[in-house]
Amino acid sequence: MCRTCQKLSGGLGNLFFVVAADAFRYAEAVPWTFQKEADTPSRDFCPDCGTQLTARSHRAPSVVLIKVGTLDDPSVFGGPDGVFWTSEKQAFHHLPADVPAHARLPGR
Repeated sequence: MCRTCQKLSGGLGNLFFVVAADAFRYAEAVPWTFQKEADTPSRDFCPDCGTQLTARSHRAPSVVLIKVGTLDDPSVFGGPDGVFWTSEKQAFHHLPADVPAHARLPGR
């Protein structure tokens, strides 16, 4: 629920899952990549519709964050294992009762 995710989603946080970077490949089109500054995450977008597909961070180069809503079948996502950056959440954000919540990323 960090401010960056709120801005990207239009108000809420975003749902993603993590995969190993070395196992991830795009099957079709080459995405458009945006990175504001060298020390910020890079984000890949669909070149046809502009939807954000993934995010990558220099802080965790071994993983890729894939946006759940971009899956052909988002129902395969069973729900979040955790909520992060609650220190930046808004009053209208509702946290799932049965999911661990963290003010920041654990270990940061």
